[in-house]
Amino acid sequence: MAVGGGDVNSVPALCLTLVLLWSLLQWTAPWWLPGLAKRYPESPDQMRWFDRALTLVPALLLIIAALDLSRAHLAYDLTYSHVAAYGESDLPSWKRLLVTPFYSEGSLWFSAAVVFSVAQVCLEGRNGRGSLFDVDGDGAGSRQQTLRWNGWLWPIILLGFISSDVFAVHSEPQTVTGGAVGYSAVLFTCAGALLLAVWINALGRFSQSTLTGEGGQRSVLVSGGIASALLLTAALPERTAGMDWAAGAEHIALGVPGLLLVTSLVVAFIGYPLFLSLLARVHAARGQASGRRFLGLARTFGHTLVFCWLSGTFLLEPLPSVSGWHSAIWEAFTLLLPLALFGLLGTLLPLTGLDARQRPEAWGFNLGMALSLPFLTMHEPLTALLAPGLFAAMTTTPLLATHPEGRVDLPRQTRAIESVVIITTSVAALIALHMGLESTKWLFAGILLLTSQALFAHMACRPTPEASAVGEEE
Repeated sequence: MAVGGGDVNSVPALCLTLVLLWSLLQWTAPWWLPGLAKRYPESPDQMRWFDRALTLVPALLLIIAALDLSRAHLAYDLTYSHVAAYGESDLPSWKRLLVTPFYSEGSLWFSAAVVFSVAQVCLEGRNGRGSLFDVDGDGAGSRQQTLRWNGWLWPIILLGFISSDVFAVHSEPQTVTGGAVGYSAVLFTCAGALLLAVWINALGRFSQSTLTGEGGQRSVLVSGGIASALLLTAALPERTAGMDWAAGAEHIALGVPGLLLVTSLVVAFIGYPLFLSLLARVHAARGQASGRRFLGLARTFGHTLVFCWLSGTFLLEPLPSVSGWHSAIWEAFTLLLPLALFGLLGTLLPLTGLDARQRPEAWGFNLGMALSLPFLTMHEPLTALLAPGLFAAMTTTPLLATHPEGRVDLPRQTRAIESVVIITTSVAALIALHMGLESTKWLFAGILLLTSQALFAHMACRPTPEASAVGEEE
Protein backbone atom coordinates (compact mmCIF):
# COMPACT_ATOMS: atom_id res chain seq x y z
CA MET A 1 0.00 0.00 0.00
CA ALA A 2 1.13 3.53 -0.69
CA VAL A 3 1.29 4.69 2.92
CA GLY A 4 4.33 4.85 5.20
CA GLY A 5 4.41 3.02 8.52
CA GLY A 6 7.01 5.10 10.35
CA ASP A 7 6.76 7.92 12.87
CA VAL A 8 8.12 10.64 10.53
CA ASN A 9 6.59 12.06 7.37
CA SER A 10 7.77 10.10 4.32
CA VAL A 11 8.07 11.97 1.03
CA PRO A 12 7.93 8.79 -1.13
CA ALA A 13 4.87 7.48 0.75
CA LEU A 14 3.19 10.87 0.42
CA CYS A 15 3.87 10.98 -3.33
CA LEU A 16 2.51 7.49 -3.87
CA THR A 17 -0.59 8.30 -1.83
CA LEU A 18 -1.18 11.35 -4.01
CA VAL A 19 -0.81 9.20 -7.15
CA LEU A 20 -3.38 6.81 -5.70
CA LEU A 21 -5.82 9.66 -5.12
CA TRP A 22 -5.03 11.11 -8.55
CA SER A 23 -6.05 7.82 -10.16
CA LEU A 24 -9.61 8.55 -9.02
CA LEU A 25 -9.52 11.77 -11.05
CA GLN A 26 -8.22 9.83 -14.06
CA TRP A 27 -11.04 7.31 -13.77
CA THR A 28 -13.81 9.89 -13.42
CA ALA A 29 -12.48 12.75 -15.60
CA PRO A 30 -14.22 11.55 -18.82
CA TRP A 31 -17.56 12.12 -17.09
CA TRP A 32 -17.09 15.50 -15.42
CA LEU A 33 -14.23 17.34 -17.18
CA PRO A 34 -16.00 17.93 -20.56
CA GLY A 35 -19.05 19.22 -18.70
CA LEU A 36 -16.86 21.52 -16.62
CA ALA A 37 -15.29 22.89 -19.80
CA LYS A 38 -18.74 23.67 -21.23
CA ARG A 39 -19.68 25.41 -18.02
CA TYR A 40 -16.59 27.64 -18.18
CA PRO A 41 -16.00 28.21 -21.92
CA GLU A 42 -13.81 31.26 -21.21
CA SER A 43 -10.98 29.04 -19.85
CA PRO A 44 -10.16 26.55 -22.64
CA ASP A 45 -6.40 26.69 -22.06
CA GLN A 46 -6.73 25.88 -18.38
CA MET A 47 -9.02 22.95 -19.15
CA ARG A 48 -6.62 21.53 -21.74
CA TRP A 49 -3.74 21.97 -19.31
CA PHE A 50 -5.67 19.96 -16.70
CA ASP A 51 -6.36 17.29 -19.30
CA ARG A 52 -2.62 16.99 -19.93
CA ALA A 53 -1.90 17.01 -16.19
CA LEU A 54 -4.01 13.87 -15.70
CA THR A 55 -1.10 11.76 -16.96
CA LEU A 56 1.76 14.19 -16.26
CA VAL A 57 1.23 14.59 -12.49
CA PRO A 58 1.78 10.88 -11.58
CA ALA A 59 5.11 10.92 -13.44
CA LEU A 60 6.25 14.07 -11.61
CA LEU A 61 5.24 12.69 -8.20
CA LEU A 62 7.05 9.41 -8.79
CA ILE A 63 10.18 11.21 -9.97
CA ILE A 64 10.12 13.26 -6.74
CA ALA A 65 9.80 10.03 -4.73
CA ALA A 66 12.70 8.46 -6.63
CA LEU A 67 14.90 11.53 -6.08
CA ASP A 68 14.19 11.51 -2.36
CA LEU A 69 15.08 7.82 -2.15
CA SER A 70 18.25 8.47 -4.14
CA ARG A 71 19.25 11.19 -1.68
CA ALA A 72 18.60 8.86 1.27
CA HIS A 73 20.60 6.03 -0.26
CA LEU A 74 23.46 8.32 -1.23
CA ALA A 75 23.65 9.62 2.36
CA TYR A 76 23.10 6.10 3.76
CA ASP A 77 20.25 7.43 5.89
CA LEU A 78 19.13 4.44 7.95
CA THR A 79 16.04 6.26 9.20
CA TYR A 80 14.55 5.21 5.85
CA SER A 81 13.28 1.63 5.96
CA HIS A 82 14.07 1.42 2.25
CA VAL A 83 17.78 2.08 2.97
CA ALA A 84 17.90 -0.28 5.94
CA ALA A 85 16.28 -3.04 3.88
CA TYR A 86 19.08 -2.84 1.33
CA GLY A 87 22.10 -2.87 3.64
CA GLU A 88 25.63 -3.12 2.18
CA SER A 89 27.16 0.11 3.45
CA ASP A 90 30.45 -0.59 1.67
CA LEU A 91 29.06 0.15 -1.80
CA PRO A 92 30.55 3.17 -3.60
CA SER A 93 28.32 6.24 -3.61
CA TRP A 94 27.78 6.29 -7.38
CA LYS A 95 26.50 2.70 -7.38
CA ARG A 96 24.22 3.31 -4.41
CA LEU A 97 22.84 6.42 -6.11
CA LEU A 98 22.14 4.76 -9.45
CA VAL A 99 21.06 1.30 -8.37
CA THR A 100 19.63 0.94 -4.89
CA PRO A 101 16.42 3.00 -5.14
CA PHE A 102 15.17 0.52 -7.73
CA TYR A 103 17.13 -2.59 -6.79
CA SER A 104 16.06 -3.07 -3.18
CA GLU A 105 13.68 -5.73 -1.94
CA GLY A 106 10.12 -4.39 -2.23
CA SER A 107 11.02 -1.87 -4.93
CA LEU A 108 10.37 -3.96 -8.01
CA TRP A 109 6.98 -2.42 -8.57
CA PHE A 110 8.12 1.02 -7.49
CA SER A 111 10.56 0.93 -10.38
CA ALA A 112 7.73 -0.38 -12.56
CA ALA A 113 5.54 2.53 -11.50
CA VAL A 114 8.24 5.06 -12.37
CA VAL A 115 8.90 3.48 -15.77
CA PHE A 116 5.18 3.15 -16.50
CA SER A 117 4.34 6.77 -15.67
CA VAL A 118 7.27 8.26 -17.60
CA ALA A 119 6.58 5.99 -20.58
CA GLN A 120 2.94 7.14 -20.61
CA VAL A 121 3.99 10.77 -20.90
CA CYS A 122 6.58 10.00 -23.60
CA LEU A 123 4.15 7.93 -25.68
CA GLU A 124 1.48 10.60 -25.55
CA GLY A 125 3.99 13.22 -26.64
CA ARG A 126 5.34 11.05 -29.45
CA ASN A 127 2.08 9.65 -30.84
CA GLY A 128 -0.05 12.72 -30.25
CA ARG A 129 -2.43 12.71 -27.34
CA GLY A 130 -6.14 12.61 -27.81
CA SER A 131 -8.11 15.16 -25.87
CA LEU A 132 -11.32 14.91 -23.91
CA PHE A 133 -12.41 18.06 -25.74
CA ASP A 134 -11.92 16.79 -29.31
CA VAL A 135 -15.08 17.11 -31.34
CA ASP A 136 -13.80 15.54 -34.56
CA GLY A 137 -12.39 12.06 -34.97
CA ASP A 138 -11.84 9.46 -32.26
CA GLY A 139 -9.44 11.49 -30.12
CA ALA A 140 -11.89 12.07 -27.26
CA GLY A 141 -12.98 8.42 -27.15
CA SER A 142 -9.42 7.13 -27.20
CA ARG A 143 -8.42 9.56 -24.46
CA GLN A 144 -11.36 8.45 -22.32
CA GLN A 145 -10.36 4.81 -22.64
CA THR A 146 -6.72 5.57 -21.82
CA LEU A 147 -7.60 7.56 -18.70
CA ARG A 148 -10.02 4.92 -17.42
CA TRP A 149 -7.51 2.12 -17.82
CA ASN A 150 -4.89 4.26 -16.05
CA GLY A 151 -7.31 4.89 -13.21
CA TRP A 152 -7.92 1.14 -12.94
CA LEU A 153 -4.26 0.07 -13.05
CA TRP A 154 -2.74 2.54 -10.56
CA PRO A 155 -4.56 1.19 -7.46
CA ILE A 156 -3.51 -2.34 -8.40
CA ILE A 157 0.15 -1.33 -8.69
CA LEU A 158 0.21 0.77 -5.53
CA LEU A 159 -2.03 -1.35 -3.28
CA GLY A 160 -1.39 -4.83 -4.62
CA PHE A 161 2.35 -4.90 -5.25
CA ILE A 162 3.96 -2.37 -2.88
CA SER A 163 4.12 -3.20 0.82
CA SER A 164 2.77 -0.67 3.30
CA ASP A 165 6.05 -0.22 5.17
CA VAL A 166 8.54 -0.15 2.28
CA PHE A 167 8.77 3.65 2.33
CA ALA A 168 8.44 4.22 6.09
CA VAL A 169 10.68 6.85 7.68
CA HIS A 170 11.58 6.67 11.39
CA SER A 171 13.02 9.14 13.85
CA GLU A 172 15.75 6.65 14.86
CA PRO A 173 18.15 4.74 12.57
CA GLN A 174 16.95 1.24 11.73
CA THR A 175 18.86 -2.02 11.82
CA VAL A 176 20.11 -3.24 8.45
CA THR A 177 17.91 -6.23 7.67
CA GLY A 178 17.95 -7.17 4.00
CA GLY A 179 19.66 -7.36 0.67
CA ALA A 180 19.02 -6.88 -3.02
CA VAL A 181 16.94 -8.77 -5.53
CA GLY A 182 18.26 -10.17 -8.78
CA TYR A 183 19.03 -7.95 -11.73
CA SER A 184 16.85 -10.10 -14.00
CA ALA A 185 13.74 -9.48 -11.91
CA VAL A 186 14.34 -5.72 -12.04
CA LEU A 187 14.85 -5.77 -15.81
CA PHE A 188 11.82 -7.98 -16.46
CA THR A 189 9.57 -5.82 -14.28
CA CYS A 190 10.70 -2.54 -15.84
CA ALA A 191 10.37 -3.95 -19.36
CA GLY A 192 6.89 -5.24 -18.51
CA ALA A 193 5.89 -1.81 -17.15
CA LEU A 194 7.11 -0.15 -20.34
CA LEU A 195 4.98 -2.50 -22.42
CA LEU A 196 2.02 -1.85 -20.14
CA ALA A 197 2.21 1.82 -21.11
CA VAL A 198 2.26 0.76 -24.77
CA TRP A 199 -0.67 -1.60 -24.12
CA ILE A 200 -2.86 1.08 -22.51
CA ASN A 201 -2.31 3.55 -25.35
CA ALA A 202 -2.92 0.86 -27.98
CA LEU A 203 -6.00 -0.43 -26.15
CA GLY A 204 -7.46 3.07 -26.01
CA ARG A 205 -7.31 3.31 -29.81
CA PHE A 206 -8.38 -0.30 -30.32
CA SER A 207 -11.39 -0.08 -27.99
CA GLN A 208 -12.61 2.97 -29.82
CA SER A 209 -12.13 1.39 -33.26
CA THR A 210 -14.16 -1.73 -32.34
CA LEU A 211 -17.23 0.41 -31.66
CA THR A 212 -17.85 0.59 -35.39
CA GLY A 213 -15.99 -2.45 -36.67
CA GLU A 214 -12.99 -4.69 -36.19
CA GLY A 215 -9.85 -2.71 -35.43
CA GLY A 216 -6.19 -3.63 -35.59
CA GLN A 217 -5.52 -5.55 -32.41
CA ARG A 218 -1.98 -6.72 -33.16
CA SER A 219 -0.20 -4.05 -31.10
CA VAL A 220 -2.57 -4.61 -28.16
CA LEU A 221 -2.10 -8.38 -28.11
CA VAL A 222 1.66 -8.28 -28.68
CA SER A 223 2.31 -5.68 -25.97
CA GLY A 224 -0.14 -7.29 -23.53
CA GLY A 225 1.19 -10.79 -24.15
CA ILE A 226 4.87 -9.90 -23.79
CA ALA A 227 4.15 -7.71 -20.74
CA SER A 228 2.28 -10.60 -19.10
CA ALA A 229 5.12 -13.03 -19.78
CA LEU A 230 7.76 -10.64 -18.42
CA LEU A 231 5.80 -9.79 -15.28
CA LEU A 232 4.99 -13.45 -14.59
CA THR A 233 8.68 -14.31 -14.93
CA ALA A 234 9.66 -11.48 -12.59
CA ALA A 235 7.05 -12.58 -10.03
CA LEU A 236 8.37 -16.14 -9.85
CA PRO A 237 10.49 -16.85 -6.74
CA GLU A 238 14.19 -16.88 -7.50
CA ARG A 239 15.85 -20.24 -7.79
CA THR A 240 19.36 -21.04 -6.71
CA ALA A 241 21.94 -22.80 -8.84
CA GLY A 242 21.08 -26.44 -9.48
CA MET A 243 17.50 -26.13 -8.18
CA ASP A 244 14.61 -27.03 -10.47
CA TRP A 245 11.53 -24.90 -10.80
CA ALA A 246 9.10 -25.69 -8.02
CA ALA A 247 5.76 -27.17 -8.97
CA GLY A 248 2.91 -24.74 -9.46
CA ALA A 249 1.03 -26.17 -6.48
CA GLU A 250 4.05 -25.46 -4.26
CA HIS A 251 4.20 -21.84 -5.45
CA ILE A 252 0.55 -21.38 -4.55
CA ALA A 253 0.86 -23.25 -1.26
CA LEU A 254 3.89 -21.20 -0.24
CA GLY A 255 1.95 -18.03 -0.92
CA VAL A 256 3.25 -15.97 -3.84
CA PRO A 257 0.65 -13.18 -4.00
CA GLY A 258 2.54 -11.22 -6.66
CA LEU A 259 2.47 -14.21 -9.01
CA LEU A 260 -1.25 -14.77 -8.50
CA LEU A 261 -2.03 -11.07 -8.90
CA VAL A 262 -0.16 -10.90 -12.21
CA THR A 263 -2.03 -14.04 -13.31
CA SER A 264 -5.34 -12.30 -12.64
CA LEU A 265 -4.20 -9.34 -14.75
CA VAL A 266 -3.63 -11.55 -17.81
CA VAL A 267 -7.40 -11.72 -18.35
CA ALA A 268 -7.52 -7.95 -18.84
CA PHE A 269 -4.21 -7.69 -20.72
CA ILE A 270 -4.98 -10.40 -23.31
CA GLY A 271 -8.47 -11.81 -22.79
CA TYR A 272 -10.40 -8.55 -22.94
CA PRO A 273 -8.83 -7.35 -26.25
CA LEU A 274 -9.52 -10.79 -27.75
CA PHE A 275 -13.13 -10.51 -26.57
CA LEU A 276 -13.54 -7.08 -28.20
CA SER A 277 -12.00 -8.33 -31.43
CA LEU A 278 -14.20 -11.45 -31.55
CA LEU A 279 -17.30 -9.42 -30.66
CA ALA A 280 -16.77 -7.11 -33.63
CA ARG A 281 -15.76 -10.00 -35.88
CA VAL A 282 -18.87 -12.07 -35.08
CA HIS A 283 -21.15 -9.08 -35.68
CA ALA A 284 -19.48 -8.37 -39.04
CA ALA A 285 -19.75 -12.01 -40.15
CA ARG A 286 -23.14 -13.05 -38.79
CA GLY A 287 -25.03 -9.82 -38.23
CA GLN A 288 -27.98 -9.49 -35.89
CA ALA A 289 -30.07 -12.44 -34.75
CA SER A 290 -33.67 -12.63 -35.93
CA GLY A 291 -34.91 -14.07 -32.65
CA ARG A 292 -34.15 -15.74 -29.30
CA ARG A 293 -31.43 -13.23 -28.43
CA PHE A 294 -32.15 -13.83 -24.74
CA LEU A 295 -30.86 -17.40 -25.19
CA GLY A 296 -27.57 -16.05 -26.51
CA LEU A 297 -27.23 -13.81 -23.47
CA ALA A 298 -28.15 -16.68 -21.14
CA ARG A 299 -25.51 -18.87 -22.74
CA THR A 300 -22.90 -16.13 -22.29
CA PHE A 301 -23.66 -15.89 -18.58
CA GLY A 302 -23.99 -19.62 -18.01
CA HIS A 303 -20.90 -20.66 -19.97
CA THR A 304 -18.72 -18.07 -18.27
CA LEU A 305 -19.85 -18.91 -14.74
CA VAL A 306 -19.57 -22.67 -15.26
CA PHE A 307 -16.04 -22.48 -16.67
CA CYS A 308 -14.88 -20.12 -13.93
CA TRP A 309 -16.21 -22.63 -11.41
CA LEU A 310 -14.55 -25.56 -13.22
CA SER A 311 -11.27 -23.65 -13.39
CA GLY A 312 -11.30 -23.05 -9.64
CA THR A 313 -12.21 -26.68 -8.94
CA PHE A 314 -9.48 -28.17 -11.15
CA LEU A 315 -6.74 -25.84 -9.89
CA LEU A 316 -7.67 -25.92 -6.20
CA GLU A 317 -7.80 -29.71 -5.89
CA PRO A 318 -3.98 -30.33 -6.01
CA LEU A 319 -3.25 -27.78 -3.25
CA PRO A 320 -2.15 -29.22 0.11
CA SER A 321 -4.68 -27.02 1.92
CA VAL A 322 -7.62 -28.52 -0.01
CA SER A 323 -8.87 -31.92 1.13
CA GLY A 324 -10.20 -33.51 -2.02
CA TRP A 325 -12.62 -32.72 -4.80
CA HIS A 326 -15.60 -31.94 -2.58
CA SER A 327 -13.65 -29.25 -0.76
CA ALA A 328 -12.32 -27.87 -4.07
CA ILE A 329 -15.85 -27.68 -5.54
CA TRP A 330 -17.21 -25.78 -2.56
CA GLU A 331 -14.24 -23.40 -2.26
CA ALA A 332 -14.35 -22.65 -6.01
CA PHE A 333 -18.04 -21.82 -5.65
CA THR A 334 -17.39 -19.39 -2.77
CA LEU A 335 -14.60 -17.71 -4.76
CA LEU A 336 -16.91 -17.39 -7.77
CA LEU A 337 -19.76 -15.64 -5.95
CA PRO A 338 -18.19 -12.15 -5.59
CA LEU A 339 -16.76 -12.34 -9.13
CA ALA A 340 -20.20 -13.21 -10.51
CA LEU A 341 -21.71 -10.34 -8.54
CA PHE A 342 -19.36 -7.82 -10.16
CA GLY A 343 -20.09 -9.34 -13.55
CA LEU A 344 -23.83 -8.93 -13.04
CA LEU A 345 -23.28 -5.35 -11.90
CA GLY A 346 -21.39 -4.83 -15.16
CA THR A 347 -24.52 -5.77 -17.10
CA LEU A 348 -26.04 -2.52 -15.80
CA LEU A 349 -23.44 -0.41 -17.62
CA PRO A 350 -25.70 -0.01 -20.71
CA LEU A 351 -28.19 1.78 -18.45
CA THR A 352 -25.56 4.51 -17.89
CA GLY A 353 -25.30 5.19 -21.63
CA LEU A 354 -22.42 2.80 -22.35
CA ASP A 355 -24.42 0.80 -24.89
CA ALA A 356 -22.63 1.55 -28.17
CA ARG A 357 -21.16 -1.96 -28.54
CA GLN A 358 -22.77 -5.07 -29.93
CA ARG A 359 -24.26 -7.19 -27.12
CA PRO A 360 -23.83 -4.44 -24.51
CA GLU A 361 -25.00 -6.64 -21.61
CA ALA A 362 -22.46 -9.36 -22.44
CA TRP A 363 -19.77 -6.70 -22.86
CA GLY A 364 -20.57 -5.20 -19.44
CA PHE A 365 -20.63 -8.66 -17.85
CA ASN A 366 -17.17 -9.59 -19.13
CA LEU A 367 -15.73 -6.15 -18.42
CA GLY A 368 -17.02 -6.21 -14.84
CA MET A 369 -15.43 -9.61 -14.21
CA ALA A 370 -12.11 -8.69 -15.87
CA LEU A 371 -11.78 -5.42 -13.93
CA SER A 372 -12.78 -6.87 -10.56
CA LEU A 373 -10.67 -10.05 -10.69
CA PRO A 374 -7.37 -8.37 -9.66
CA PHE A 375 -9.02 -6.53 -6.75
CA LEU A 376 -10.68 -9.73 -5.55
CA THR A 377 -7.29 -11.46 -5.86
CA MET A 378 -5.76 -8.76 -3.65
CA HIS A 379 -8.34 -9.69 -1.01
CA GLU A 380 -8.16 -13.47 -1.55
CA PRO A 381 -5.17 -14.60 -3.68
CA LEU A 382 -6.77 -17.94 -4.62
CA THR A 383 -9.39 -16.05 -6.67
CA ALA A 384 -6.71 -15.86 -9.40
CA LEU A 385 -7.29 -19.59 -10.02
CA LEU A 386 -10.58 -18.63 -11.72
CA ALA A 387 -8.64 -16.69 -14.36
CA PRO A 388 -8.06 -19.57 -16.85
CA GLY A 389 -11.77 -20.36 -16.97
CA LEU A 390 -12.69 -16.70 -17.36
CA PHE A 391 -10.12 -16.34 -20.14
CA ALA A 392 -11.45 -19.44 -21.94
CA ALA A 393 -15.04 -18.18 -21.73
CA MET A 394 -14.33 -14.54 -22.56
CA THR A 395 -12.46 -15.41 -25.77
CA THR A 396 -15.21 -17.69 -27.11
CA THR A 397 -18.65 -16.59 -25.82
CA PRO A 398 -19.33 -14.02 -28.59
CA LEU A 399 -19.26 -16.96 -31.01
CA LEU A 400 -21.04 -19.47 -28.74
CA ALA A 401 -23.84 -16.98 -28.07
CA THR A 402 -24.91 -17.15 -31.74
CA HIS A 403 -25.66 -20.89 -31.55
CA PRO A 404 -28.99 -20.88 -29.61
CA GLU A 405 -30.23 -17.73 -31.36
CA GLY A 406 -32.56 -17.57 -34.34
CA ARG A 407 -30.26 -17.33 -37.38
CA VAL A 408 -31.58 -18.78 -40.63
CA ASP A 409 -28.18 -18.52 -42.34
CA LEU A 410 -26.30 -20.46 -39.65
CA PRO A 411 -26.56 -24.26 -40.26
CA ARG A 412 -27.12 -26.58 -37.32
CA GLN A 413 -24.05 -28.60 -38.24
CA THR A 414 -21.89 -25.48 -37.95
CA ARG A 415 -23.35 -24.63 -34.56
CA ALA A 416 -22.77 -28.17 -33.28
CA ILE A 417 -19.20 -28.44 -34.56
CA GLU A 418 -18.19 -25.04 -33.16
CA SER A 419 -19.73 -25.76 -29.77
CA VAL A 420 -18.14 -29.21 -29.48
CA VAL A 421 -14.68 -28.01 -30.53
CA ILE A 422 -14.67 -24.98 -28.22
CA ILE A 423 -16.09 -26.73 -25.16
CA THR A 424 -13.87 -29.79 -25.61
CA THR A 425 -10.74 -27.65 -26.04
CA SER A 426 -11.60 -25.51 -23.03
CA VAL A 427 -12.15 -28.53 -20.77
CA ALA A 428 -8.94 -30.12 -22.05
CA ALA A 429 -7.07 -26.89 -21.28
CA LEU A 430 -8.32 -26.87 -17.68
CA ILE A 431 -7.37 -30.54 -17.25
CA ALA A 432 -3.91 -29.79 -18.64
CA LEU A 433 -3.50 -26.86 -16.25
CA HIS A 434 -4.61 -29.14 -13.40
CA MET A 435 -1.83 -31.54 -14.34
CA GLY A 436 0.49 -28.59 -14.99
CA LEU A 437 0.55 -27.76 -11.28
CA GLU A 438 2.74 -30.85 -10.96
CA SER A 439 4.54 -30.79 -14.32
CA THR A 440 5.72 -27.81 -16.37
CA LYS A 441 5.14 -29.49 -19.73
CA TRP A 442 1.42 -29.87 -19.00
CA LEU A 443 1.28 -26.24 -17.92
CA PHE A 444 2.52 -25.13 -21.33
CA ALA A 445 0.09 -27.57 -22.98
CA GLY A 446 -2.79 -25.92 -21.13
CA ILE A 447 -1.67 -22.45 -22.21
CA LEU A 448 -1.37 -23.69 -25.81
CA LEU A 449 -4.90 -25.11 -25.72
CA LEU A 450 -6.32 -21.85 -24.37
CA THR A 451 -4.57 -19.97 -27.17
CA SER A 452 -5.74 -22.42 -29.83
CA GLN A 453 -9.41 -22.22 -28.86
CA ALA A 454 -9.27 -18.42 -29.01
CA LEU A 455 -7.66 -18.68 -32.44
CA PHE A 456 -10.30 -21.18 -33.59
CA ALA A 457 -13.11 -18.84 -32.49
CA HIS A 458 -11.62 -16.02 -34.57
CA MET A 459 -11.12 -18.22 -37.62
CA ALA A 460 -14.65 -19.64 -37.41
CA CYS A 461 -16.26 -16.28 -38.17
CA ARG A 462 -14.53 -14.69 -41.11
CA PRO A 463 -16.35 -11.50 -42.12
CA THR A 464 -17.66 -11.53 -45.69
CA PRO A 465 -18.40 -8.49 -47.87
CA GLU A 466 -22.07 -9.36 -48.10
CA ALA A 467 -22.49 -9.81 -44.35
CA SER A 468 -24.82 -7.23 -42.95
CA ALA A 469 -27.26 -6.79 -40.12
CA VAL A 470 -29.63 -9.74 -40.44
CA GLY A 471 -33.00 -9.66 -38.76
CA GLU A 472 -34.29 -7.29 -36.17
CA GLU A 473 -33.36 -6.88 -32.56
CA GLU A 474 -35.94 -8.18 -30.16
